[in-house]
Amino acid sequence: MLLKNGQFLLEQSAVDNAPGLFRDFYKLKLIKRIAEKLPEHVARIGLEPKQYKVQELKNRWGSCSASGVINVHWKCAMLPLSVLDYVLVHELAHLEDSTHSPAFWRLVERVLPDYEEQKNWLRINGAGMTL
Repeated sequence: MLLKNGQFLLEQSAVDNAPGLFRDFYKLKLIKRIAEKLPEHVARIGLEPKQYKVQELKNRWGSCSASGVINVHWKCAMLPLSVLDYVLVHELAHLEDSTHSPAFWRLVERVLPDYEEQKNWLRINGAGMTL
């Protein structure tokens, strides 16, 4: 698969494997984006995950394990950067508070004062994001 002038080019023999090739492309893209963006959010929120992973999460954009691992859905590579920021900050905040308590949302808001806009964008547009 090749990305050229904003279009993907696939050999005819690869068409049957296209969904997997696109997922792999987006996973690599997202790993790079997270590596660029996460340190800024870690510095602002004061919490650092032990690790982060990009994977298929079915109906979630992200998750945070009790052991401090943040998981991000590969589809987040297709999100506007401001919405990706929200997903990352949301999961980082779970390192301090595993619930969605008022304290959790205050922490998210401290880092992203406009988080409600990003949350609404996901609610309205997220379900339609497919390959």
